[in-house]
Amino acid sequence: PTLVSNVDVFRMKYGLSLQSSGAVQIYDYTYNQIDCGGCIFGGAIAVGPNGRPTSGSTYIQRVVADGMQAPDPTYKLANTDFISVEPDSGPIYIRDVSGKNFSDAMVDSKSNQIYIMNATLDHAHRMLRAWPGVEIIIVNSIVNGTAGNAQAWVNDQTSTIRYWNTLWCLDAVNPSASDPNCRTTPWMLEGEDMDPATTASP
Repeated sequence: PTLVSNVDVFRMKYGLSLQSSGAVQIYDYTYNQIDCGGCIFGGAIAVGPNGRPTSGSTYIQRVVADGMQAPDPTYKLANTDFISVEPDSGPIYIRDVSGKNFSDAMVDSKSNQIYIMNATLDHAHRMLRAWPGVEIIIVNSIVNGTAGNAQAWVNDQTSTIRYWNTLWCLDAVNPSASDPNCRTTPWMLEGEDMDPATTASP
């Protein structure tokens, strides 16, 4: 088991990269501003990249990350995530986190299962991304998207995003239940080659 605690990084390509790791706890970690020397990739936390999946659970708690980037639907200027999870990695437990301003996703997972609790996710192209066979569960959270960009994306009908007590906002300055730009259902969903009704189906 590994503990990563009290770490602050500034202007890095990837703040933390977990490769072939066992059980890992990330606690009290801050990440500010992506800088990858002109490349388009980067992120605050990468789990299992380079074909080296994690074998144990990853616990992510008390994390604050600001990529300082605008959403990029073209993927040509930037392709960055708050938390990215590559195939065949262990389950991810995310709690008490705040992420904002990443060009692609807040949480982008190609591995099952992802649990998110007490999170504030703010401004990205596709806030939550579930690839084939992936289930993302989010509770007690705020997802504040931007106009023209999806708050949730599923690859196909084997991908699932479940939510409880979650506030879905659209360009809200101070997200709250009383803000007219916030509601209890997502504003915009996307699916790969799926119509909106199929994408939103249980």
